[in-house]
Amino acid sequence: MRWLGLIIACSFIIISSCFIAYRSFQVLPWGILATSVTILRVPTDEVPQLSKELAWAAADGGEIFVTWANEHFSDFAVNWALHLKDVGVHNILVGAMDTLMSHDIPVFAMYERNANSTGLTKGDFGWGSPSFTKMGRQKVDLAHTFLSYGLNITLADSDAVFVADPCAFFASHPRADVLAHTDKLNSGLPVGDAGLEEAGAIHAVANIGLLVFRARPQTLAFVAAWREGLNQDPKAWDQTLFNQLLHVGRMTPEPAPSRLTRAWDDALLVGILPTASYSSGHVAYVSGLAAQKKLTQVMVHTTFQYGGTPGKRNRLREGMLWYDPPAYYAGPRFLSIDMQYPAIPPGIQTMGEEGMHAVQLAHLQGMLQQMLQIRAGMAMAVVLNRTFIMPKLMCLCDRYWAPLDRCRIPGAEAVPLPFTCPMDHVFEPGNLEQRMEGGEPMVPFREYSFLGNPRTPAVVKDDVVVLELASAAVNSPEGSSPLARSRATLRLPANSTNLGLQAALAAHEATHRIHVTDPLALWGGWEEQGANARMASRFLRSLGFWCCRKVPHGQDGGMGYADLLLNTQKALQRFQRL
Repeated sequence: MRWLGLIIACSFIIISSCFIAYRSFQVLPWGILATSVTILRVPTDEVPQLSKELAWAAADGGEIFVTWANEHFSDFAVNWALHLKDVGVHNILVGAMDTLMSHDIPVFAMYERNANSTGLTKGDFGWGSPSFTKMGRQKVDLAHTFLSYGLNITLADSDAVFVADPCAFFASHPRADVLAHTDKLNSGLPVGDAGLEEAGAIHAVANIGLLVFRARPQTLAFVAAWREGLNQDPKAWDQTLFNQLLHVGRMTPEPAPSRLTRAWDDALLVGILPTASYSSGHVAYVSGLAAQKKLTQVMVHTTFQYGGTPGKRNRLREGMLWYDPPAYYAGPRFLSIDMQYPAIPPGIQTMGEEGMHAVQLAHLQGMLQQMLQIRAGMAMAVVLNRTFIMPKLMCLCDRYWAPLDRCRIPGAEAVPLPFTCPMDHVFEPGNLEQRMEGGEPMVPFREYSFLGNPRTPAVVKDDVVVLELASAAVNSPEGSSPLARSRATLRLPANSTNLGLQAALAAHEATHRIHVTDPLALWGGWEEQGANARMASRFLRSLGFWCCRKVPHGQDGGMGYADLLLNTQKALQRFQRL
């Protein structure tokens, strides 16, 4: 069986060779300070064709890191390349599927000479769409091509960002033909163990967003079989087929202390990268497993997220892992707010399923409390023509596409409750700044980690006017404010309207940041007819949903946050009856 598979796969190679052309409320700890970026467009006719000579010229000691992108994801490719350069990895190439935005990064064309694209969309591939599956085939073609050149290739999605140099770790496992990243949500390795996952982890779903292939006959044969399988079924998903092929025939774990497994009918030696260090978006942004295991975060893949491409981009910004131009940080006009967070149910961290209905209800009530404050703060930012700085959101429950287990994704026992949840757990980030009909105001915003980012100028952090309620105590709630006091303070009456705010702050238009201590009490709405409704509509469009409680078949165990805001009593009563 093993040799028959190799013979068939090798025949594919011969034929195809003719065609080869945190628990705590703190900013995530692994953000990297990077220099500013100017992004330039490279004319299509100046992008070189891929060749063995070009590939080897870019490689270092027979090793190459490769990603690819179309125009829609071009900023992700630039971000990917620049972060690798930040950690000292320069042997990189970026495949251009069409015109690509570039900043001094080495690119090659994935399309024929005299063409301007690979024929796929220049927009979002759309998960599961025909363009998405075709893109996967081109990815596998890249792996096959570079292996045929005799190069070891680290093939990564452009939204898989390296925050530390992985090369020494990869080199420490020279016998592995393939090293793979997985969608595992936890790790059984003890604290401080930085090695590969135990051999049994190969039965978890390998995520092909990061794969290390060694240029060996068996590896090339495996990739050829993978490619041929995709060519035979136009609807096949590259990741599903990859996992299926690993499990074909015999699968034999090597004896300890090795953590490698012989897969693909014992023909391929495979290692699973450590989950805590080479993390999915959930492991990195929700459970913070690297910190729990006392390990270095090496790679963050923005999976397990919501809100499409804008959600991915915002996740990376929240982790301070995104290159933005200096103007993004300089402003000069921002507005930030203090937040009152909900009470935490006692014993939530270890509570069993029997108590989780009450926790889920508390989660929804707590999100309502936070959404009302944020809506008021966003409205004040719009009135004052300022960019809103998102506060941290506190979640008592995780979010998923299916029922949760004790308020966590099944298998994600490492998630601390409560946790600072990414913005896309509650909001659709792209809907806040999208231009819409009907005069709805756009709401420019910055991520919650903005004021903690070293790229943000000190003047934005320090040149502040504080708005406080006239009847309030001088100091805002301890621990809720991103502000170091000692700035100018204005005390305003409750329910101040747009005209009252504008008049009170007319002399402070040049101030870099306005900080509001109690937005819900201070904001009284617009005086102009229809303006409040337009802002409310914009805010409702920006909200996502929570999913979900285990319920009998046919019932809805989730909750749309817009419905919660519009029909609070009815929505909560429905949830209580589940």
